[in-house]
Amino acid sequence: MRYFCPGCGTKHTMPDEQIPDEGLDFTCSACGFSTRLKKPGPRRAAPGQRASAATPAPAAPATAPSAPPPPPPAPAPQQDATVPDEATAAAPESSPEPAPEPAAPAAETAAPAVPRLGKLDTSGWLTAWLDVIGTGKGGESFTFWDLLRTLSAALDPRKLAAGALLVFAASLLAAGLGQLAGLAGNRVISIVAAVLGFVLLWLAGYLAVSLSAVLSEAEMQAGKRQPWGVAWRFVSEHLWQLLASPLRLLLVSGAGAALILVLGLLGRIPVAGPLLYGLTFFLALAAGLVVVASLLLLAVVQLTCPALLRGGLAEGGTCLRAVWRLVSARPGRFFAYLLLLTLASYVIVVIGSTLLLAAWGLVGWLGAKSMGPAISDVYLAIPYGLFSALVVLVPDVLLQVFMPAGQMAWYDSVAGWLVGLWLLLAFALVAAALLSYLGSAGVVLVKLLSARQSPARD
Repeated sequence: MRYFCPGCGTKHTMPDEQIPDEGLDFTCSACGFSTRLKKPGPRRAAPGQRASAATPAPAAPATAPSAPPPPPPAPAPQQDATVPDEATAAAPESSPEPAPEPAAPAAETAAPAVPRLGKLDTSGWLTAWLDVIGTGKGGESFTFWDLLRTLSAALDPRKLAAGALLVFAASLLAAGLGQLAGLAGNRVISIVAAVLGFVLLWLAGYLAVSLSAVLSEAEMQAGKRQPWGVAWRFVSEHLWQLLASPLRLLLVSGAGAALILVLGLLGRIPVAGPLLYGLTFFLALAAGLVVVASLLLLAVVQLTCPALLRGGLAEGGTCLRAVWRLVSARPGRFFAYLLLLTLASYVIVVIGSTLLLAAWGLVGWLGAKSMGPAISDVYLAIPYGLFSALVVLVPDVLLQVFMPAGQMAWYDSVAGWLVGLWLLLAFALVAAALLSYLGSAGVVLVKLLSARQSPARD
């Protein structure tokens, strides 16, 4: 049997006897598209063949009058009997086009590409829930409200686990760099450690978005859950293409921030420093605008680049041009979609953080009732440097309130570290829910803008 992949058109050949009666799950070796092949049934007569075989029957009476002229009348029925045989024998030669009919299973493989959200066809509520969660929608038909329907991706256990582990590991590394910089006691080293920690956290978040986007795109095309290896294999093979454009934007924003820091250091010069700062304030303001614009463009590129690469829309493997083409073609629709996506992301963050802080407050209140004043020593021993992303946003004066006043007992320090690690993992799960949704919503965003842009290309 010959089979053409609906995803990339690659031709595959497989003997019929290798396909069981109940069907076979098949994954394309070229693009990773998964579908279910069904064993072809017995060959049916082609429409042209049935028509040619049916026409000789009414033609028999027309040829019957020509049979009486021969002396023996008996051969006439034999002649009538052989006419259909000759017609049916000639029919396959006169209609060679039905030959490619074994390729019919390709049409059957396209059947799963239908909207899946809310249409569960599996037995068992848990299996059905795990089957539809995160898949969003199958096929190419997407609407404005699919940006909200992909909120189910925030509950996908696989995407949550991958994103939480990446954020958790990056936070630990960033906290370790901060501790080492604190031991060095050098301000420059502390700034370098903070920058490296930020890059680690950014890289972990971007990888989580990319894995979610690639897996969601594969599931939307197939209309069913796909193995996790599809996303991991694609991201590992296209890692440099995923990082090229975002790294350029990070370098631009980093250069602008460095210029602002240098101008601030010049302001420390006695007498002339404040004058230099006043004269160069416009330059610092321009650099700040460049940093903000670069970071906003970085967020858009991170949101759409994995889907663009997966869909083959990034020419030459660069995402900046593809993103510019999408945004410039329909800027109004793009900002409308982005606004809805931002509101949905805000809802995820508010709900997740509110639930987590409420649970933490309840645990602390009941713990204080049962454990007594000793619980305050444990909370004061929590290494708040683990929450690097939050520590950067909180002023140093406010952090002093949570720092222990003196030397803590070793058991309080160990308990504080354990509590801090569990809290970090809980916050990482909230961040992973947001990143999982952003990856899936980015795929829908690219699908919507690509569909709107296709008539203009023609």
